[in-house]
Amino acid sequence: MKKSVKIRLIIAACLLTFGIMMFAVVLSFVQWDFSVLDTGNYETNNYKITENFDSIALYTNTANIELLYSTSGECRVECFEEANQKHFCYTDGGTLNIKLNDNRKWYDCFGFWFKNTKITVYLPKLEFNSLNIEQVTGDVKIPDGFIFKNIDIKSSTGDVTSSACASDKINMATSTGNIHLSNISAKSIKLSASTGNITLNKAECAGELNANVSTGKIDFTDINCKSFSSSGSTGKVTLKNVLAKSNLYVRRSTGNIDFERCDAKELYLKTSTGNIKGTLNSEKVFITKSSTGSINVPKTVTGGKCEVQTSTGDIYIKISD
Repeated sequence: MKKSVKIRLIIAACLLTFGIMMFAVVLSFVQWDFSVLDTGNYETNNYKITENFDSIALYTNTANIELLYSTSGECRVECFEEANQKHFCYTDGGTLNIKLNDNRKWYDCFGFWFKNTKITVYLPKLEFNSLNIEQVTGDVKIPDGFIFKNIDIKSSTGDVTSSACASDKINMATSTGNIHLSNISAKSIKLSASTGNITLNKAECAGELNANVSTGKIDFTDINCKSFSSSGSTGKVTLKNVLAKSNLYVRRSTGNIDFERCDAKELYLKTSTGNIKGTLNSEKVFITKSSTGSINVPKTVTGGKCEVQTSTGDIYIKISD
């Protein structure tokens, strides 16, 4: 290597080290509060909605979303947003539309953003026709009390937390975000996540309850439904007091399947390298298979079919007292 090249590399390394040291010194003076580096231009805007509407459609990117009941009886949308990424709020055909209007230039995409933008929708009533939300990284929060005919929420990395019910369908899908639901009811419920987890506590589903993940975990407690199905790759499944009138179907590749006081007319439980363990409320006719694991199930000959399969995992099932 030439001497001049070595000198340039030494100078570059010294400048880089000096820059890192100065960066650390500045942050130490502000107690490592990275928000002081934020280059965003934020403002709070309130949009008052005077027209009547029965449906809500909300489309944004990074803003957190929260629905709240308006004690004043008026509809208001409060947006903590960037000045060049404001939201349009308007009604059209009985639908309240909230949409992002991105006016950024290409050079506005460079900078530091540490604050979370947020959209808070204050609603004058609790019952609506449909709720449709599409976003990328923000979280969604919906408290109990709200009832929609249909709920459809799509998010990428944001979490969804909801206690809203639907008279017809609930559809929710995330990529890496988690789904947390509690005290809900619907005719059908469809939940999906890739690497995110799905948690459901207390639910009534008149039809099919479907929950699919790739590597995320599923944790369901106190569920009543007509049928239950779940598929995934490596995520663990934990079911407590999940009761299906017809079928209960769970399939995984390498994840464990654990259940407590669950039941259905017929059950199908399958995993490859995971264990299958739990308790059922009623007797079943067991059909089991495990390549290298041990099998321990009741020797009952009445009830519906319970098919249990694993490759290298153990199978251990009891009937609850």
